[in-house]
Amino acid sequence: MKTKQPKALNFGIIYGVTASIIGFIFTLMLLYSDMLYEQSIGKTLVGIFILAGIVAFAIYNYKKQNNNYLSIKQGIIVGIFVSLFAGLLTIIFTYILTTFIVPDFWETSTAYNKVAMQTNYPQMTAEQINNTIEMQSKMYWITYPMILLFNLFLGFVSALITALILKRTEEIN
Repeated sequence: MKTKQPKALNFGIIYGVTASIIGFIFTLMLLYSDMLYEQSIGKTLVGIFILAGIVAFAIYNYKKQNNNYLSIKQGIIVGIFVSLFAGLLTIIFTYILTTFIVPDFWETSTAYNKVAMQTNYPQMTAEQINNTIEMQSKMYWITYPMILLFNLFLGFVSALITALILKRTEEIN
C-alpha cells in the first residue's frame, strides 16, 4: 500500500516563511548595530547560508515525511518553492524596510556608496563619481526582481546539491 506523498508546496510555504523570518531578524540586527549599509562578504555569506540551510532542512524533512524516499526532482521542487516564497516575502519586507522603517534608506545607501567609490577608486573625478551614483540611484527598482532571481538561483543550486546527497528512490521488487 502506498502512503500519501507530502506536498512540496506546503514545505515551500512553511520553510519559505521561516527563511524570511530569520532573514528579517538578521536585517534588524544589522539595522540596530549600524551595519545595515556596510558592504561585506560576511553579510552576504550569512544571507546565503540562511537560505541554503533552510532549503536543505526542508528537503531533509520532506524526505523524512516521504518514507525516507527522495528523488532529485522532488528535492528541486521543494527547494524552488522554499526559495520562491522566501524571495517574495523578502521583497515585501525590503519594500516595508525602505519605505516605512528606514524611509531614507536609498539616500543613505547612496551616500555610503559615494564614500566607498571615493575610497576604492581615488583616480575617479568627483564628476565621474556623481554621474555613476546618479545612474545607480535610477536603478534601485531593479533590487526587487534581483532578490527573487537570486533566491531562485540559490534555491535551485542548494536544492540540487541537497537532493543529490539525500537521493533515495524506492526499489522495485
